[in-house]
Amino acid sequence: MYGAAKSIWLILIAVVLMTFANVALKLRITALGGGNSASWFSYILSLALDPWVWSAVIAAVVTGLLYIIALRQFELSVAEPLFALVFVLVPLAAVLILGEHLPPLRIAGLILIFVGVVLVGQTA
Repeated sequence: MYGAAKSIWLILIAVVLMTFANVALKLRITALGGGNSASWFSYILSLALDPWVWSAVIAAVVTGLLYIIALRQFELSVAEPLFALVFVLVPLAAVLILGEHLPPLRIAGLILIFVGVVLVGQTA
């Protein structure tokens, strides 16, 4: 039981890290203005040299490593749905941090995903 609980914590940490990576990338891509008159080369270079972009890349790599560790503890049919919590946290973070809007139908979908994650988590 201790091993499964520890792995669930690893999955939750990975989900938070991936949420950070998605939001940080969106913030930096928007801030660096890829759609402006700047050339694509200078835009890509500015992304490559941006420490926030690198922190997002590192967070994504750590998420992948934590996923591999979790797969040692759980069956794929359990681990993958637990990672689906990313699909709930990223939109919520987009609302809170980026000021995006969630229409009611999207909120209903997020609730369904969350309920599914909870149900799968009960079998872990």
